[in-house]
Amino acid sequence: VNVKEGEIAKVTVSIDAQNEQNYTFKSSLKFSNDLLSFKDWQWSDKWMPISIGEYDLVDNLQGKIVKTGGYPGGISGQKVFGTITFVAKKSGKGIVSFDGNNSFILNADNEDTLNK
Repeated sequence: VNVKEGEIAKVTVSIDAQNEQNYTFKSSLKFSNDLLSFKDWQWSDKWMPISIGEYDLVDNLQGKIVKTGGYPGGISGQKVFGTITFVAKKSGKGIVSFDGNNSFILNADNEDTLNK
C-alpha cells in the first residue's frame, strides 16, 4: 500500500478454495505496523465469524490480523472473505501480506486443503 498520513486504506481479503468444497477458513495476515493501524474488519456476505481465542485476533503492536469464519454450504471457488480498513500513521509504502503458515482452509472431513 502507498498511503499519506491520516489516510484510510482498504484491503480486500479473498479465499480461493481451488475447486474443492471447503467450509471453514482462517486467514492470518501481517501488516507494516510502523505505517498502518488496524481500524475495522467488515465480513463479506453470509460468512459466520468464529470469534474465540487465536481464531479472531488483531494486534496493532505486532502487525497481525487473524480472522476465521465458516461459510454455510461451503464454497469451491473464489469468494471475498472480508475487507480490512487501516489508518495510515504516516506517509509511505507498506506491505499487507498473507501468512500461509498460520492460515487454513478446511473441507468437510476437517482436512486442511491449503497446507496439503
